[in-house]
Amino acid sequence: MQMPGVPVPDVVGLPLEAARSVVVSSELLVAAPDPDGPPLDALAGPAAVVTAQDPAPGGIVERESAVRLWVDSGGGAVREPLTPAPLEHDGLGLDPVTRADTDPDATEPPALDRAPA
Repeated sequence: MQMPGVPVPDVVGLPLEAARSVVVSSELLVAAPDPDGPPLDALAGPAAVVTAQDPAPGGIVERESAVRLWVDSGGGAVREPLTPAPLEHDGLGLDPVTRADTDPDATEPPALDRAPA
């Protein structure tokens, strides 16, 4: 006699393909987080890892119920945006600025290269 439901496996932390295999072998279906959004494969890169799931692991659900999976992008690390060559390459950049000696009792900032009025 078959059980009326199946336990939800814990797939958080698994690569997407391994998680998909575990869910399917548990007689459940794999679903994207948003049923109206893009398919799961469109959200994931080749090295995507499952970061969350619903329903939670250990619960009992009907066979062929959907298990929603959230995945990272598959980059594995924080990526820096692509940037053009440094500004210095184009003759641009910042010049060092030296600080003028200041009088601690002064009430106005020191004058810089100004002719007297």
